[in-house]
Amino acid sequence: MELNPDTLLKDRYRIENKLGEGGMGTVYLAYDTSLDTKVAIKTNITPGEHTSRQFIREAKLLASLRHSNLPRVTDYFVLDETQYLVMDYIPGEDLSERLEREGPQPVETVLDWGNQIGNALTYLHTQNPPVIHRDIKPSNIKITPKGDITLVDFGIAKATDSVTTTGARGLTPGFAPPEQYGAGSTTPLSDQYALAATLYKLLVNDSPAESVERMLGRATLTPLPEINPAIPENVDAAIQRGLAIQPEERFPNVEGFRAALQDETFRSTMLPTVKSDSAAATIPSTPKKSKMPLILGFVGLIGVVALIAFFMLPDSPSEGDDDDFNDVAAVNTSQARLTQEALAAVYTSTPTLAQATQTIVSVNATETPLPTDAPMLEPTPMGSGGLIAFVSNRAGRHFQIFTMRLDGSEITQLTFDEVNKSHPEWSPDGTRLLYVADGGRDIYGNDLGLDIWMINADGGEPVNLTAGWLEGTGALPDADDFDPAWSPDGARIAYVAERPGPTRQIYIMNADGSGEPFFATRGYAAEFSPTWSPDGLWLGYAISIRSAPANLFLRNGIGVDPRPFDVLDRIRETVGAIDDPAWSPDGLTIAFTGVGSSQNEIYLVVVDTSGADIFQLTETLGNKDPDFSPDSLWIVFTSTRDQNSEIYIMDSLGREEINISNSPDFTDSEPAWQPVSVP
Repeated sequence: MELNPDTLLKDRYRIENKLGEGGMGTVYLAYDTSLDTKVAIKTNITPGEHTSRQFIREAKLLASLRHSNLPRVTDYFVLDETQYLVMDYIPGEDLSERLEREGPQPVETVLDWGNQIGNALTYLHTQNPPVIHRDIKPSNIKITPKGDITLVDFGIAKATDSVTTTGARGLTPGFAPPEQYGAGSTTPLSDQYALAATLYKLLVNDSPAESVERMLGRATLTPLPEINPAIPENVDAAIQRGLAIQPEERFPNVEGFRAALQDETFRSTMLPTVKSDSAAATIPSTPKKSKMPLILGFVGLIGVVALIAFFMLPDSPSEGDDDDFNDVAAVNTSQARLTQEALAAVYTSTPTLAQATQTIVSVNATETPLPTDAPMLEPTPMGSGGLIAFVSNRAGRHFQIFTMRLDGSEITQLTFDEVNKSHPEWSPDGTRLLYVADGGRDIYGNDLGLDIWMINADGGEPVNLTAGWLEGTGALPDADDFDPAWSPDGARIAYVAERPGPTRQIYIMNADGSGEPFFATRGYAAEFSPTWSPDGLWLGYAISIRSAPANLFLRNGIGVDPRPFDVLDRIRETVGAIDDPAWSPDGLTIAFTGVGSSQNEIYLVVVDTSGADIFQLTETLGNKDPDFSPDSLWIVFTSTRDQNSEIYIMDSLGREEINISNSPDFTDSEPAWQPVSVP
């Protein structure tokens, strides 16, 4: 509702004139007849009783704020479904007007303004609950005649523990981060993005490329020195970091952003290795934080999920080509299953493996029904091993490492610090566990990436094995290390590490973290999920070149020449992409996850037939992360067949599938079978 001059609100505030208007409401200059002073009144139409109550709660919070760079909220009320927020009137021009009058501002001046606004944001974000401004831009920053900076327009500020309604969503193209569109949620990191965009605008009088266009690959962020070479490198690097598309790639807080702006040694080499504007391939096993919440935020705005998926899953870059990967074979949906007699022959005492595999159904054969009278394998009780380690959120919002017995009893939590864990992996003697977790942050708040950690089987003595820079590899401090695999002799650990180059590669280090890791593989394609052969002479892993589905690859001699399966495309043609390969302790087979377009299933390949014999073990949709029992007769795995991630076991023929975690209220995944039962 338009307020005319001389309108009296609440028998106290007399409207003088309109100061401004935007998508979130209108700001009026008014005279407070009670206190004999001028005030600014922000209006916002709110339908319904619920939003009125929400406004009152948040207005009370704003009224409690006191900071030299923020206006005071002195009153608030709701009349005829219109919200009114009364604030100090700040005289002077806003920075948008200053830009229009003078053009780009001096670097020193902009940094001083940024420091003041950053100070105010730090104050807001450290409230309990944190307060998010959600519409930082030059026109919402006033500079008084005395030269003081004030962040104004709190009409859409929100406490982070409240529900964000559509009507309360602030959005200014060029300054709004991508998560602020559609159904995305805003956090203090959203304010950081808007502050970085504001500083960008103040320095060159041009807004950064719009975040949605950057997310979709239709625009890129122009470095500031390309527009004005006088802008220091550290300022450009810090602002680029603040403008990262993914929230987790920004500074962890505004304080880190402020420190980098003022530190002349801060350089772009500290930026995340996965550039937000580039078309970086998505690797199935990457432990990076999921982009799905951000993608879902765009659905409400754009409504074209397929388009987003197209831009989010581009070709994987590579430094070279291999003829084996030049043609991407179409995925053949026909799949073969192993008869119980055939695979039983592989696991019984036969003169040679070749004789046993003569009875195995080939990939192109017609599917043979499982005979009802097939002999059951007689595995050693408990699989000859001990506990099952797994990842779960049953102890709170962070995923921790737990262990349990095969019957689901005696669940024990091993890790407790407030970061997510993943990829548990037992030592060959069953006395220690590897896992993946955050490596912490440096003095600028930079995320140092994921590292490989080791603990005792009882959870004691955690040690970070891959902290810091890797000498001789060119790794960035925030590079991720993940997918650990302990060698059978317990002396080495293979793992995946990110480099400054275009791909993820497999490295091998000493099991205690000493010495310098060495490059284990060819190094021209994205590699992940290493698994050792029982004799320690071979390394199996998944490999993806360009847009080809990830395939299973074997390397002999570790670091010498690779030996792929003789029929390299056979797995790809039959299954599609693969992930999570696990070599059976008897060396005869490799279980892996077949990554389909709409489902995952667990498959088995017989090693000596060079990939020609592939068998599907599960068919209930949503099965992954296979790991063998020490006697090779059982497989533990993750299943989401009941729309919840739980731990199952089955025999190595794909029968007797049993839910052993039985936790419908929690997410359990990534099981690892202890090789030896340790008292």
